[in-house]
Amino acid sequence: MAMGSGSLACRKKEGLVKLGLVWALAVVPACAAPAGQHPGAEPTASVQIALRAPSTAVSAPAVEVSGLPPAALRAVRDAALTPEEWSGWFRVSVASTTEDAWTQPGVLGSYTVTDDTIRFSPLFGFDPGRSYLVVFDASRLPARVDQGHHRWPARALHATVGESAPDPSPVTTVLQVYPSADVVPENLLRLYIHFSAPMGLRGGLNYIHLLDADGRAVEDPFLPLDVALWNEDRTRYTLLFDPGRVKRGILPHEEVGQPLFEGRMYTLVIDDAWADANGRALLESFRRAFRVGPADHHAIDPAGWHVSTPGAGTREPVVVSLPKPLDFALLQRAVVILTAEDDVLDGVVTIGETETRWSFTPQVVWETQPYRVVALPVLEDPAGNRVGRSFETTSSEPLPVSAATPRATANLSFLPSQATH
Repeated sequence: MAMGSGSLACRKKEGLVKLGLVWALAVVPACAAPAGQHPGAEPTASVQIALRAPSTAVSAPAVEVSGLPPAALRAVRDAALTPEEWSGWFRVSVASTTEDAWTQPGVLGSYTVTDDTIRFSPLFGFDPGRSYLVVFDASRLPARVDQGHHRWPARALHATVGESAPDPSPVTTVLQVYPSADVVPENLLRLYIHFSAPMGLRGGLNYIHLLDADGRAVEDPFLPLDVALWNEDRTRYTLLFDPGRVKRGILPHEEVGQPLFEGRMYTLVIDDAWADANGRALLESFRRAFRVGPADHHAIDPAGWHVSTPGAGTREPVVVSLPKPLDFALLQRAVVILTAEDDVLDGVVTIGETETRWSFTPQVVWETQPYRVVALPVLEDPAGNRVGRSFETTSSEPLPVSAATPRATANLSFLPSQATH
């Protein structure tokens, strides 16, 4: 941006510079503050401080000082300044005032001199939405830099630069809530809320409500936790019903009562005030109505699973049809395909048909060899039942496991078919 004149007045010039896809150059006020005069000093009007966008010469946004005479640029280049000497007269910091500029530590980075600019490139990039103070004072140059025959700015210069926050479009929305079926078991243990973009660190209990058929809030249906249950990129939030109220024979179940009742309708409401990773509210609130069916106290029984047979030499998906819905998140990681050598096969898992269909597309073609669909011990249905054991069981007996695959609770073999002509 253009610098102020030799007077104390500030001038502002507004402009937009595209940074990557959605970032832009913020308003950069440039001011001249009194400082020591230099021999042959020139007016400051021709010197500019600006935040430059990436280009073929600059791999990331950088602060540039332009408008200096070539002789002055050569004098600085020939001096081979150390990083400490550079930051002593040209510094970028997060200081809030000019008075703080030389007392606050500068941003880490590197300095380069080109044919027409002096450039500062931050080591870790600039934070979107944060302002940085730039100070440039040739009177603080080391004594070994020849200043006697060069026309330096007459005064110390400072400017505020910064990248704008990311483009606010599109705004984050709720994509889906699992289980996705219209009817859920009375002893449902958890819900998964999926978002279109990363959310903030804050959990959702203050933004999520469960309403009965009359629109009244169900009292404390969800388990309060000290930590929010996010996935790695915070696009999936796990919401737990209080298991003490769900499981029969437990004191909270007897005294407070279960949160869901068979035959009733409920509505899950997610407030739009819940903030995403950029601090923005959701585009709109979300409502999902569902009916409650009978409680499910039955263990998962792989004997009822049906496995399709893909063709050898193809990448056709193998599809496992399930007799009842299973846990959406666990289906993605707790069911795997093993080769004849017990190696886990790489591929893409797809869950469909209200979590009653598990599909796997391999990265490589199927060979003419036996494969196994293996369910790991953590696999559950929405009510917490596992393979061979109900959530309501009080037995301390270990889960049944296969001798051939100690970590597995289910093994279903299939052999890719040969093509017929």
